[in-house]
Amino acid sequence: MDTGKPIKNIITRYKDNGIIKSYTFSKVYYIEFKFKKGGVFCYLRSLARLIKKERINKKYFQAFINMLNRLEKEVYRFYCKELPDEGIINKWIEKILK
Repeated sequence: MDTGKPIKNIITRYKDNGIIKSYTFSKVYYIEFKFKKGGVFCYLRSLARLIKKERINKKYFQAFINMLNRLEKEVYRFYCKELPDEGIINKWIEKILK
């Protein structure tokens, strides 16, 4: 799994009532789960604001981490792989917080 690659200024385009609009993500983290049979990638917004020591005990932070852990478990289950102890995302977050 590739984790935590900060990417700046991603432009997202979408249609709203036939009008093409766009907006940018100022700082996004890219996470990719790679397996022999395929892979899944996602972009995480606002992660930079969340991963700070003073925000660990906040309710929103815990909900976000739980959501990421569920995502990681589902991806590993889908590809019939065993999830490493504690999960890779938790280890990555611990590494950042040090």
